[in-house]
Amino acid sequence: MHKPRLFRLFISSTFSDFVDEREALQKRVFPELEAFCRKRGASFQAVDLRWGITEEAQQSHDTLRLCLEEVRRCQALSPRPNFAVLLGDRYGWEPEPARIPENCWHRLVSAADEADQAIIQSAYRGPDRNAIPAVYQLKPRAGDWAESHTAEGTLLQALRRAADAAGFTGDERLAFFASATHQEIALGALAEQDESGQALHPNEHVHVYIRRIPDLPRDQSARAFLDWDVEHDAPDSDAHARLRALESQLQQRLPDRCRSFSAGWQGNGVDPAYLDTFCQQFLEDQKAIIERQFAQVQEETPSAMRNRAHLDFGAERSRNFRGRTNTLRRIARYLKGQRHAPLILHGEGGTGKSALLAKAFDNARVSSDQSVRLIRFIGGIPTTESLYTLLTTLTEDLALAYDQPEPSPAETIKQAIEAFGQALTWSSAERPLVLFLDALDQLESRDGAWMLQWLPKQLGKHTRIVASTRGGPTLQAAQRRYPSTCIELPAMPAAEGRAMLKAWLADARDAYYSAGIAPVRAHRLTAEQFDWVIERFEAHGNPLWLKLAYEKVRHWTSYEPPKDLPATVTGMIEALIDQRLIAVENHPPAFTTRALAYLSAARFGLSEEELNHALATDPEVMA
Repeated sequence: MHKPRLFRLFISSTFSDFVDEREALQKRVFPELEAFCRKRGASFQAVDLRWGITEEAQQSHDTLRLCLEEVRRCQALSPRPNFAVLLGDRYGWEPEPARIPENCWHRLVSAADEADQAIIQSAYRGPDRNAIPAVYQLKPRAGDWAESHTAEGTLLQALRRAADAAGFTGDERLAFFASATHQEIALGALAEQDESGQALHPNEHVHVYIRRIPDLPRDQSARAFLDWDVEHDAPDSDAHARLRALESQLQQRLPDRCRSFSAGWQGNGVDPAYLDTFCQQFLEDQKAIIERQFAQVQEETPSAMRNRAHLDFGAERSRNFRGRTNTLRRIARYLKGQRHAPLILHGEGGTGKSALLAKAFDNARVSSDQSVRLIRFIGGIPTTESLYTLLTTLTEDLALAYDQPEPSPAETIKQAIEAFGQALTWSSAERPLVLFLDALDQLESRDGAWMLQWLPKQLGKHTRIVASTRGGPTLQAAQRRYPSTCIELPAMPAAEGRAMLKAWLADARDAYYSAGIAPVRAHRLTAEQFDWVIERFEAHGNPLWLKLAYEKVRHWTSYEPPKDLPATVTGMIEALIDQRLIAVENHPPAFTTRALAYLSAARFGLSEEELNHALATDPEVMA
């Protein structure tokens, strides 16, 4: 088990009744956990999707998807802990499912009476056969909020009656009977494995913090702390019963992880006196789990961490790679041939150089020989943009690989270049060296990196270097130094574009839209839609344009005609920002524009932690 680098903790609770607790965690607990992890070379991120968002803003068809997908993301990215529950006297918002799989739909509709059939069928559209399996989608809201809310309450009751009549049991009832918070808890605290079958072991790391308010009034003065039946203007007894059943289930499944607190009532909220005890317990619990994680892992050397970071980066870039067969063959021939100059691939941004090098590196790794193989994605992994750092770390890694003495620290760039050149000579017939360097143009201009004087004109008999660059001064230097081994990456043919798009769509797993309903596991397009995309791709053959187009068309339904697509990469990026991030994902324009501005200002990008800090301290974002 490798050293954990990220602890990502999802905080699940209803919102209006836990504002004080969430604020206390933000101010008192999370900063200390961040510092605690930072001292150990890791980072801590608290995920609180309801922070600063009103109940009304949450109640959109897409809100639950965002929450459940973030639960899954925390489980996938973070070691333990990754989920915590705050439970009070509210069961919370109970949404109607935004997606219903076709097989489930037929069971519901066939079991419903005529009146409920009409209500359900009028609320959904489908089937969308671009989704695999096909789904029915809840139509967007129309009219004012009050009318929509009333209609949705009627729809939810119709769905519940149909689910009962159809004999739905167990988890398949969650999408129709559980609140949004309950559905988060079902995935984050009660599920024993994820959809891939990976064990989750929530009983070993998920904590439940239960707050009791003995003198909580059951009237309008405490409405923010209760589920309220608007029709009868009274507390919702059914929701209260479901809440207590959920609490009982958590106590049975996680008996050693449930913490109970008693809080007084002050007329319009809880007595803040109990927050000290709550925060201290929360902090101690999470620290203890994080400490156990560090105690159980094996320490990685800096060299192993570096290489793993680049391998992971490459694996993500080459996932579902298709095409470029001729260029891959040419690289393979170079690696086995007699040319002793570095091989330089060049092409403009978006031609897929990083993915190609990652795929070529994967192909080289399947060989059964004892080669030493290293890959570096310059600018893709922090610190690689410095020529000095790139060369010194490569020299260190090569010394380890070839059992050479640890090199003395280079005091100047000249010494770093000389040491790197010497390291390239350690290759042998028994252990040849294959080095891939992506994006030479991303090196900082200082130390004359762009002139490529640091890269030998001729390599040893058992050393091969494959590199890439965009146009500009770096390419011009490469063409002067290596005139016979510079390869231009051509436009991607339409046939390869078709194969790439099919691969992406086949791997386009959807988020959870409801607990108890498995996510869509793949997508496709109608023949008309697919041909529409490829015809526009064929005009330029730019893989980046195709990737951006995929991000749009994967959301097309089978019952809609093809939509216009911008002809350029710039146009696609603008459309992705305006239509996807702002309009569909509902990210506030200020948040989106500032995030992009920070990423643009940082030449080599920002880590998620750095971006989070920048946004959290930006007055325009926090306004």
